[in-house]
Amino acid sequence: MEKFSQELNFQLTNDQKKALVEILKDLQKGKPMNRLLQGDVGSGKTIVAAIAALITVKNNYQVAFMAPTEILANQHFQTLSQLFKNFDLNVGLLTSTEAQISFSGVVTKIKKSDFLKECSKQKIDIIIGTHALIQKNVQFKKLGLIMIDEQHRFGLEQRKALLTAKKDFLPHLLSMTATPIPRSLALTIWGDLDISSIRELPKNRQPIITKIILPNQREKIYQFVKTEIKNGRQVFVICPLINDSPKLELKSVNQEYEKLKEIFPDFKIGILHGKLKSKEKEKIMKRMTRNYR
Repeated sequence: MEKFSQELNFQLTNDQKKALVEILKDLQKGKPMNRLLQGDVGSGKTIVAAIAALITVKNNYQVAFMAPTEILANQHFQTLSQLFKNFDLNVGLLTSTEAQISFSGVVTKIKKSDFLKECSKQKIDIIIGTHALIQKNVQFKKLGLIMIDEQHRFGLEQRKALLTAKKDFLPHLLSMTATPIPRSLALTIWGDLDISSIRELPKNRQPIITKIILPNQREKIYQFVKTEIKNGRQVFVICPLINDSPKLELKSVNQEYEKLKEIFPDFKIGILHGKLKSKEKEKIMKRMTRNYR
């Protein structure tokens, strides 16, 4: 842990340190941890989870890290690959479309069949993936810690499938979320789930500005959007409906999409909603991360 902390180019916040102590105490107990790590986006949950994963691996156990989308799984894979490039451990990525292994920061693509063999022999220490991790052909030799990001995006049975993969051994469970669902909050009340909260944001973070714009100020906002995009930035427009509804006087994604294409004819505009196929959603999100290049 000292070596890892020295390599970070920033200091952990007090809330991060407190959450880490709570998690490490759980890992030392003779019963499986069931803890929820809660904190806003950007509060530093991933670095806390990374240290927990490092401690687990150094105690000769494997770690499974499940994320709800391929985009997020890839992001965690890249982050942990860099964080652990000076440590003697392997980080793997398994999704429905690919399998990769990183050692010393060098990433190699391999066949899924080879990846599964390496995983079952404990040749991969930290396995990051999507729902692909709960398929029957994925076998862990010595799974000690399961980490689930955006736990509200997974059903109870999906989490249970990973937890009970080995009948004779129950691993520790660390869930992470920025938005705890009512069921999770209820479990904390009844004592079935412990909670660690990160309320303190890292230093030098710019404050988030929230404004309410009246209808007569709409043109002003359109000009603001044009300026931001011309400066190389991007914009999300979020609507409550996918299609127009005669019963609800709310904006729909499809309606707003057509409208914005007319208002901003020179800009690339994408559309994303839950009824699109998974491959189409991943394609659009990847284009967004590349700023539509």
